[in-house]
Amino acid sequence: MLSMTMMGPRTLSVLISTLLIASAHSSKKLNLNIIPSNGEIYLGEAKYFMCKASQEADLKWMNDDGEVESDPGRYELKKVDETLIGLNITLSSIEPDQVITCKAETDSGEESEEKIRLSIIQKPKIISDFGKKQEFNAGASVKLPCLTEGIPKPKISWMHNGESLSQDPGRVSVGGDGSLQIGKIQLSDAGPYSCRASIDNRNERDQKTMTVIVNAAPVIHLQNDRLNASSKSNTSLTCSVTGNPAPQVNWRRYQLRGRVSDHSMHIQEPESQIILCTVARKSM
Repeated sequence: MLSMTMMGPRTLSVLISTLLIASAHSSKKLNLNIIPSNGEIYLGEAKYFMCKASQEADLKWMNDDGEVESDPGRYELKKVDETLIGLNITLSSIEPDQVITCKAETDSGEESEEKIRLSIIQKPKIISDFGKKQEFNAGASVKLPCLTEGIPKPKISWMHNGESLSQDPGRVSVGGDGSLQIGKIQLSDAGPYSCRASIDNRNERDQKTMTVIVNAAPVIHLQNDRLNASSKSNTSLTCSVTGNPAPQVNWRRYQLRGRVSDHSMHIQEPESQIILCTVARKSM
């Protein structure tokens, strides 16, 4: 072997350049990067992962069963070049989390690997059959179902007339299955109800609305059951009624001169007579 002193300038320059190039290649570490780094996959939807190497290498994907191969409907491999390999993954059924690994090996024998954990997620969805409206009789115990699906389990909340529904222990509560339970339903409980299923950390939600109709027999609410009036004075009698459907209001008078409106009677010359306010449910 020639000594350094015996080499010509040109030969020595070539040797130094070769050594520098070899040293640069040997000092360059093999690195891998999986893109994207988030391994969450929506149930039934495909997600594409890329494994990028810092230098040319033999790339492959591995799982617990060994090297991943193309499997229609689940795995689709795509080798782009010597530094990039892709994997399209579709998970069509709920299954435990799994880890997949990207492995690389250079011609010089250097190896590296990068792992990513795959987990299935699912958007919140209300699967209960929400009708446009539901009718109940006043005093009945009512259950409005709100069955949902989603991964992780969605949070359930209810709204009444567009506002968050406050629970009333013993009468209004939300069950473990998300259903709204109302004991002894009242006329004031009527109106639109919305069930909302949400997964807050992903800002995802689903919502359905129904209208609750409460049927109630007519009830008369008299402000006064006895009225004292002076002769020649004007007097009003008020007959407040509740019920659903809206009751029909009728007044009966006996030998009185006055003017009758929907819910009131105005008497110009009251006498000591009995005045009756009667109500009846309107025919549907």
